[in-house]
Amino acid sequence: MKLKNVIWYTIILCLMIAFGSSVTFQAITNRSLFQTVQSAVFPPESEDLPLAGQCTTKPPIDLSQTQEPHLRKLAEYQQVCQSFVTDRLMIFTEMPNSDVKAVEMADKMAATLNEFDRYGITPVVIVEPNTAWGLIDFLEFKSGFYDDWIETYFRQLKRQGVNTSQLGIWVPFPEANIPTWNKGNATPQDYGMVVNQYIALMKRYYPNSRHSLLLNSATYDNTDFDWAYGEYISLMPYVEKVTPGSVESFGLQGFPWMPRKQSISNPLIKPAEYLNYLLAHEAAQQLQVKEIWFNTGTFAAKYTNQPEQQVGMDYLTRKHVLDQVIDQAVKLQQRGYVVWINLFAEDKSNTAEATDWSYWHDPTENQQNQAVFKHFVRQLNQHQIGLSLFDRLPSDSATQSAQPQT
Repeated sequence: MKLKNVIWYTIILCLMIAFGSSVTFQAITNRSLFQTVQSAVFPPESEDLPLAGQCTTKPPIDLSQTQEPHLRKLAEYQQVCQSFVTDRLMIFTEMPNSDVKAVEMADKMAATLNEFDRYGITPVVIVEPNTAWGLIDFLEFKSGFYDDWIETYFRQLKRQGVNTSQLGIWVPFPEANIPTWNKGNATPQDYGMVVNQYIALMKRYYPNSRHSLLLNSATYDNTDFDWAYGEYISLMPYVEKVTPGSVESFGLQGFPWMPRKQSISNPLIKPAEYLNYLLAHEAAQQLQVKEIWFNTGTFAAKYTNQPEQQVGMDYLTRKHVLDQVIDQAVKLQQRGYVVWINLFAEDKSNTAEATDWSYWHDPTENQQNQAVFKHFVRQLNQHQIGLSLFDRLPSDSATQSAQPQT
């Protein structure tokens, strides 16, 4: 028998043994191998996390008069923390596809920015490549098809009295290396060009506006639409065409993942794998920036639309994952970067994503997960790492689509 045939038969035999062992193990112990591995990676602790005490030493922002959904949710975080939590929040918007839509969207954004400014909150504005008629084709955008409408948008924002300091940080074409977007005809280099184009249009009206990039840590081929083959490879092709100096920071996105219950697939719960600081460092060097941020989170439950398949993280696992996220951030600090973390914490159980990223549904409940959040904020303060949040009350119907891979 040829050597290569022996190798293939051996591999097949090993896979059959592994599968059989997994089934047998679960039948005997009523625990999957994944659950056992999770316990080994993040061993349980006997003591509880302290819930009492403040998150920070600063007094909370008085948000009692606001009706803005993100700010009302921030008030809830402050209630849990009994203190100030953050003055930076992520919000989402999309792109106009007509002058009428541009004016309408600008008026709505102006109201949000004015309300944020009233309370001293810096917005991180994620500008998704989406319109009222659907996803934007990257090459069509590059052709200038949307330019006039983008200009109308910023012209109207200016007319509404929004100044540069109120704008915060704008992030166009987020996570362009994931399958969500309509980029099948585009190359990674095209991403850099459309980012340049959007920023140039904005700077015609706001020359001193601040911008950032956000890329996913796992990159997918432009024809991969099912999230099957993400690779943790260099992000250089996506940043090499971005004009140096056009952005002030670089964002890296990465989220943990677990397979459905009874699956033998391997989980992804180590930030050193899905949020590796070296990917951010390499991209930041190319962009010539000294500020890096992470967009990440942990989930209480996943596959919430299929209870028989649902999995989740216990509160101590969430704590350990967030501690290791901070470890990646500290490694960047040691290389001289200013670092902050955006915590994605919205409950999306009732959406197609079917994942609960929140740390509580009501501030009088879920005390163990509240303690995890408070621990995370305290650790960030100890390490002088900034915090941003994405969460909102359900009454806001704004589009929020770009996010954790599923």
